[in-house]
Amino acid sequence: MDSEKIWRPRAARPDADTVRALSAELGLLPMTAEILAGRGYTTPESARMFLSLSSEYHDPFLLPDMRAAAERVSLAIDQREQIAVYGDYDADGVTSTATLMLWLRSLGLSPISYIPDRESEGYGMSAAALDRLKARGVTLVITVDTGVTAIEEADYCRSLEMDLVITDHHECRETLPDAIAVVDPKRSDSNYPFDSLAGVGVALKLVSAVELLRHPGEDRDLTLRSVFRSYIDLAAIGTVADVMPLTDENRFIVSRGLQMMEKRPRAAVTALIRAVADEKGNAPAAVDTSLISFTLAPRINAAGRMESADAALRLFLCPPEEASVAAHHLCDCNRRRQEEENRILTLAERALANAPAEGIPPAHSIVLGGDDFCGGVVGIVAARLCERYDKPTILLSFDGEIGKGSGRAPEGIDLVGALEQTSDLLIRYGGHTAAAGLTLHRDNLAAFAQQFDRAVASATRAIPIREYDLAVTPSHLSLRAAQELTLLEPCGAGNPLPLFCWEGATVDSILPLGEKHTKLVCSGEGTAHPVLLFGTPRTALDVFPGDRIDLLFELSVNEFRGNTTLQLICRGWRPASGEIHITAAEIDRAGALLAGDLSNLTADDLPTREECGRVYRILRNTLGYNRADLISPRRLLQREGEYPKLRLTLALLSDAGLLTLRGDLPLTITLPRAEQKVDLAALPLWKRLYGAAGDPERRI
Repeated sequence: MDSEKIWRPRAARPDADTVRALSAELGLLPMTAEILAGRGYTTPESARMFLSLSSEYHDPFLLPDMRAAAERVSLAIDQREQIAVYGDYDADGVTSTATLMLWLRSLGLSPISYIPDRESEGYGMSAAALDRLKARGVTLVITVDTGVTAIEEADYCRSLEMDLVITDHHECRETLPDAIAVVDPKRSDSNYPFDSLAGVGVALKLVSAVELLRHPGEDRDLTLRSVFRSYIDLAAIGTVADVMPLTDENRFIVSRGLQMMEKRPRAAVTALIRAVADEKGNAPAAVDTSLISFTLAPRINAAGRMESADAALRLFLCPPEEASVAAHHLCDCNRRRQEEENRILTLAERALANAPAEGIPPAHSIVLGGDDFCGGVVGIVAARLCERYDKPTILLSFDGEIGKGSGRAPEGIDLVGALEQTSDLLIRYGGHTAAAGLTLHRDNLAAFAQQFDRAVASATRAIPIREYDLAVTPSHLSLRAAQELTLLEPCGAGNPLPLFCWEGATVDSILPLGEKHTKLVCSGEGTAHPVLLFGTPRTALDVFPGDRIDLLFELSVNEFRGNTTLQLICRGWRPASGEIHITAAEIDRAGALLAGDLSNLTADDLPTREECGRVYRILRNTLGYNRADLISPRRLLQREGEYPKLRLTLALLSDAGLLTLRGDLPLTITLPRAEQKVDLAALPLWKRLYGAAGDPERRI
């Protein structure tokens, strides 16, 4: 439920004349035209270019240092030098490394790949790795998806008499490494028209530049098309996996890459898709950005988390006949990664349950360290705990006296800002508002946990914001609209699937779909539409027939048994205006009271016997006896703001044996037939509550 979030449009509503012009010129529904205008495509020309996927592939030589890079690589090719491709262990780094390795092999060279080990080496270049490459006769090191901050390592590389060409896409420091070339669209002196290429996008640019340089008399477009046919699918995988904005060139790269994977897939991609299908017992999935994000990328990343990224690289470099074995191995890595996640999650939950005894401050944040935490997955587990408890969470994996960790924070909390207030206890740290990494000494763990918790407690949490494209009414929603919106694909970061807001929808019916999903039928203006809530079981949904709710949703086309229909995919909901809201603060306060935190309790917080009786009579009349059913706490409230009192009332009735209950929002309640009256004031819970409130004799 999104009651605690602000919903607002992504952009100001575009001018009506602009929308009409786009709709008329391009033959689009006004709704589609308004979305395009709201995303900045306000002229028929710009919208047509966006929809036709005809974005220009910018000249690679516009990237800073690209000519120097291309000339040095071309020289190495001509002189048959020993080249090393130095990458990173995530999906962007693996596909970047694979792109250059395959290309250099196609030219008859035998390049060396080097991807550092996540656990023992960590991110980026190192002197020890450069020593190994020197020992193997390397004269040119090309980095992909890394290197732009490797100032000391670049100097060391030069001292070993190896040349260095850096290609990267991360933020640059004021001082750049001393290399033959530093190719990065984010350089402050860059004139390149698009600064959001993935690492593999920059690698593709290097291949393009060298090929253009080495074939000056050939048609430019023919040369580039040859490059695209060979490597643009890898660029698409890395771009989507690294959550780069799907605008400008990235949209071109991903759309062309998806087409290649659909029409002429390389053996590695086919093998991985089939291995996943074998694992799940399904038919191979259709190729789209979701397949990359949720299926391919996690398995490529799992290799670097569980053993070595070389296992993922092997899939793309091995002969076609070996691809199936390599792909199944990545699926095995992913299964082991999931098992390790669940194991660490169990350990973390156990530690949290014992937090008071172990002195871990759980009030505002979660900080846990373990010698048996796998460093490759602590960030994923931190994200799961953060989502579950809505608290900034840091997990650290200790090797000896040093712990390396990863943190995640809920919306509205600046994680790095909180870490800055603990910097005197950290060896190093860095990251973003919502995610960060850190290293500390074991002796500082307890002090860090306390100081970090105070920093989080004192911070002002910004109210989370959900942005949507359009507010609509049911009359806007049609199968044609859903089909037309596919023109905006591929969608992802920077070009999200269109999100709509429908206010005041009436819930007509609710149907559980197995144990994990729920289907609503919502209506308004005489029109009804199915609404699917994936990952939300009926028992966790505080919605009942007759409720009025606001919906955030995507439009989707459902094809089943030859029928094509419209369906809405719910991405958020809240009680409509005028309906009772239960806020997160009320839920937290009720939970604290039930857990025994009675320090701020007053008599006004507590229910009287008459209020307990009224709630019991409502339940008896609603449920009858001995029948379990879901109940919405919102329906039991007499006015907004009483949720903590209601939960205490239900706890008292449960303590008295008058009902049994499970869950929270909604509740599952059973009323056994009461054989005799119960004196609530004689209950231990009643005495404890009123004693804590300073009124132990209160009975009315």
